Amino acid sequence: MRAAGMKPATARAGRPTARRTYRACRPKGQPALRGRVHPPREVLLSLGTRESRTLSAELSFLFSMRDALPAGGCRRHLLSLAADRKCAIRAQEGRETHMRKSVGSVGRGQLGKRVLSGAMAAVLAVGMMPALAFAGEGEAPEPAMSLTAGMQAQEDVAATSIAAIGDATYDTLQAAVDAAQPGDTITILADSSDDTGAKIENKTLIIDFAGHTLSGVEGVKAPVFGMKGSDVTFKDSSAAAGGKLGGISLPSKVTADNGREALASSPFDVEGGKLTLESGEYTTQGTVRLIWASGADIFFGKQGADDALLRINMAKSGGSTSAEIVGQSPYVEAINVEVNSGVFSAVQYFSSSLLGTMTVRGGQISTELDAAISYAGTELKIEGGTIESNASSAINITGNNFNLSMSEGTLISDGSNSAISLGSKVSAGSIEITGGKFSSVPLDNVPAGVVVDYGDRTVVYKDGWYTIGSYEGPAITTKASDFGELVKGFAINDVQLTTFPSLENCKFEVVDPLPEGLTLNDAGILSGTPAISGDCTFSVKAIDTSDEGNPNSGAIASYTVTIVEPSVPDFITDASLPEAWTGLNYKVTIEAGACMPSKVTYSIASGELPAGLKFDASSCTISGRPSGTEDSVYRFTVKADNGYAEGSTKEFSINVNVTGGIVGTTPYHTLQDAIDAGASEPGSTIGTVANVVENVIIPADANLIASRMDCTGLPDGGSTVTNNGEVVINNGTIVAGSKNDPAVSNYGTMTINRATLESQSTDNPLVLVSGRDAAKAKLTLINCGLKGGKYQIEVADGGYCTIQDNWIARYSKNSIGNGELNQEGAAVLVRLKKGVELDGQIVVGKNSTIDEGSSLPDGLSFANGIFAGAPTSIGIFDVKLNEQYSRYSGSMIVRFQVADTSDLDAAIEASETAKAASDEANAAAKAAAEAKGAADSEEGVVAKAAAIEAAQEKAEAALEKAQAAKAAADAAIEAADNAAQSAEANYVDSAAIEQVVNTASDLQDAANQALAAAQTETQVLTAVAAAYGAAAQVVTAAETAQKAAESELAVAKDAQKAAEDKAAKAEEAKKAADEKTAAAEKKANEAAASQKVAEDKAKAAEDTASKSLKKNTMTVKAKTVKAKAKKATKVSAKKAFTVKSAKGKVSYYKVNGNAKITVSAKGKVTVKKGLKKGKTYKVKVLVVAKGDKSYAPTFKTAKLKVKITK
Repeated sequence: MRAAGMKPATARAGRPTARRTYRACRPKGQPALRGRVHPPREVLLSLGTRESRTLSAELSFLFSMRDALPAGGCRRHLLSLAADRKCAIRAQEGRETHMRKSVGSVGRGQLGKRVLSGAMAAVLAVGMMPALAFAGEGEAPEPAMSLTAGMQAQEDVAATSIAAIGDATYDTLQAAVDAAQPGDTITILADSSDDTGAKIENKTLIIDFAGHTLSGVEGVKAPVFGMKGSDVTFKDSSAAAGGKLGGISLPSKVTADNGREALASSPFDVEGGKLTLESGEYTTQGTVRLIWASGADIFFGKQGADDALLRINMAKSGGSTSAEIVGQSPYVEAINVEVNSGVFSAVQYFSSSLLGTMTVRGGQISTELDAAISYAGTELKIEGGTIESNASSAINITGNNFNLSMSEGTLISDGSNSAISLGSKVSAGSIEITGGKFSSVPLDNVPAGVVVDYGDRTVVYKDGWYTIGSYEGPAITTKASDFGELVKGFAINDVQLTTFPSLENCKFEVVDPLPEGLTLNDAGILSGTPAISGDCTFSVKAIDTSDEGNPNSGAIASYTVTIVEPSVPDFITDASLPEAWTGLNYKVTIEAGACMPSKVTYSIASGELPAGLKFDASSCTISGRPSGTEDSVYRFTVKADNGYAEGSTKEFSINVNVTGGIVGTTPYHTLQDAIDAGASEPGSTIGTVANVVENVIIPADANLIASRMDCTGLPDGGSTVTNNGEVVINNGTIVAGSKNDPAVSNYGTMTINRATLESQSTDNPLVLVSGRDAAKAKLTLINCGLKGGKYQIEVADGGYCTIQDNWIARYSKNSIGNGELNQEGAAVLVRLKKGVELDGQIVVGKNSTIDEGSSLPDGLSFANGIFAGAPTSIGIFDVKLNEQYSRYSGSMIVRFQVADTSDLDAAIEASETAKAASDEANAAAKAAAEAKGAADSEEGVVAKAAAIEAAQEKAEAALEKAQAAKAAADAAIEAADNAAQSAEANYVDSAAIEQVVNTASDLQDAANQALAAAQTETQVLTAVAAAYGAAAQVVTAAETAQKAAESELAVAKDAQKAAEDKAAKAEEAKKAADEKTAAAEKKANEAAASQKVAEDKAKAAEDTASKSLKKNTMTVKAKTVKAKAKKATKVSAKKAFTVKSAKGKVSYYKVNGNAKITVSAKGKVTVKKGLKKGKTYKVKVLVVAKGDKSYAPTFKTAKLKVKITK
């Protein structure tokens, strides 16, 4: 019986049962499993506890067995079973599963019907532990280990668990902390970014990351441990064993609410008690501090431990410069900090702003900004470790009344600062240094109130380090790297040797010779020109001249330097430099390879750079903005000179392209190319870098922003800018190139800001806003200057125009001159249709008012800068608008031309009807032409006749359509003439009339041509169709007679061929039979001959052998075997032959018999299918015994009978 809700082990394909698991894993020497599985009674009793009656407990048990099993297949089977339990846990989380109903009745010898679940039984069946027995009867041995042993594999417990204490698992860290008893170890079971830590109050705990990492989610949550009055140690047990280093990784911004709410961004918030970071890896980002402590003791690492077991990383994020381990805060009280081991990598500093003590006994503390340790407490002890800053002093003291002591350790500063520095406000304290080493002088600029004590020794310099020791005279502090480059034949820069301490009465002398060409004077200045090359070693001595009688007054410094041969700088940059574009920033550095001396100056030896570019001789950089009006290639030669020989030269070239437009920072040859490229990405920014001469069209699907557009149109017609999409133009100048077209034609949505628009035309507007698509044709002008044009703005066909507030007052004088600069005396022309409602199409400044001498067309109103209503009368109405803004004032005339367009609309409708009829006629003509082409391609007379008849029908249909198109075109001409006659009286735009008349005329011309062509084509096809119809009748009759004759001939030929086929088959059958008979006779003769040869050889061998060996008394008897007629049959040698008393290896050879019956050398008989049912076949077989050292070989023949059954 299996536990409720649990699947048997065999429920899933590939999952091992108990018996298969044991069989797969059984080691050598272990008996095979027989009967039922019999676990010891103690095992069953332990499984009867309440805790064990859950899936989680069963899974824990599986893993408690794992470490007792050998690696390999056995352990893999167990882990596979554990995976089954995990699936069950996920499916039934929180529900108990009883493994059995009762344990009391189960004895040691049997389990009865109450067996364990499939997964548990399989584990018990593995047999790898002496605690379990596998036998049908008898006592089971006592368990050699408890069921809770090996529970270290906590990472494989249920997927929902995050922590464990012993055998118990918990879904959250807080739950584990709440359940922990004093001294318990909480083990982290898995990596997690969801758990937000825990509050720990008045507890003594150990938290073991066990190779796992707790991390947060940026801006959302983070693992934070708020500790109060507790002693908590964080460590990672897997690191010591060489495993993954687990710990905490914190994002740069979090809003978690664990620990104190105000300090939620620090992973450790400690109030009182003790915090120990023994091992593991702890990473914070940006301004997040690792520890925020108040009145607590902080310990890092263990004394003497491997530094790699503890790693603290405080990375810089964004613009942050603060990453502190212990935060500076007024909340920080007495804290004792000890650093025993670990690697500390901080962006800014390891800060301890506290009133207690800080002790460093080991570890490696390094920072990138400021001092490695910034200390404002009362007592700082350095007893070991390495403290390093790449930007300042290793230690910076910021508070007064401090005590600093150092006995061991290493302090490394950035080279320009002392190892220990004192803040500007420090005036009192004590420093005691008895040991350690320093990369720079330990102290500098010590205030009078700070007492420094080196004991009975002092600071000395030796082997590149400052240490505490006995004074032995001045030590030379100059390093070999201070000499700079040493090149044969080139003078060195004078080098002043320095000493520690620095003495006024000090002279220098050479001990071991200097390289040839160099000299050292008494003042310690090394100068000269090396005359040799290679590695050179020399020694110099500094002497304290005030104490020459003291044998320790001089220290010797030895140097090994390399003097190199001079070399010429060779260019490594390709000769073809990156291309440049006019008006755009360009920068390229030409590089030369390594050379000596390494300082190189560059120059242009020949040729010229493109206009607008300049050359930097020190860096060999070409930069600037090239100019020009044509694409050009510039070639020039650059010389590199380092003072050796004549230097080197190389010719380079730059292709300069003229920039027509840009998209973002990508240049294009024309502005239109840039517009087309930008149109593919909505919201793209385009622009020009200089004025371009071209007409551009913004496509309907474009959504662009022009940072600047300087464009002059072409003189051969068309608007300079035609907009069909959406565009915002900021800055620039747009000039009409043609006197016959506007500078801007807007059919979409356009905003023009701070741009100048110019036109010299007296017949066309400067800007046309045409509502071909009334929903899109919108123009907004902001801070623009408008110059020239018949009208500066013409709004037609329902277009929209918005002029910004105060534009009339501030800008009209410079652009429209109160309406005087434009030809008609009006700045804006608005074409309206009688009776058509305005819906905010014309918008001007809200401060605008209508002049007292002006009146609106009947039906229109004006308020808040918006014209509204539907005009009821036709005519031309000039409306003067005045605007006052601050100290500015101006006026503008808006001309409304209200037309009765009923005749024009009728003409347009008639033209559209004619156009539709023309399209239908053209389509019909095309279909007729295609049908005629198809007829021309036909080859047969009948088929061609049918195709021509079809083409004739198409032509007649095309003729009808052409006649209808002609009638519609005539009607359109009549309507256009009528509209033209009434245009002036109805105030209709002459251009619109001209357009509709031209359209109707073109349609009429086309209709006349199409009608004439259709008539001609129809007449031709009618005649051709009649001729081909008659010919087709004749051809059809002839083809019918021919088909009848061919049919009779085919019948005769078929009869003749059938007779010939029968005769041929009979002849072939006779020939095949004769060939088979001859082949059979030949094979029989060959077989008889082979048999005779074999028998003779065997007899001869037997005779030879019998002379010296015993006789081989083998007997052979062949049996009768059965085989199936429709299926191949194989019979073993034992079933086919009885061989007795044979000495040596026995072999079988078929002598004769049916070819479908074969005998192998081992006596195996194979009968192929296809033999006749009920018949018995005989096969003669030669059986040979090879004999051995005592018996001679022999052979026997036997006749095997094969009976064929169904």
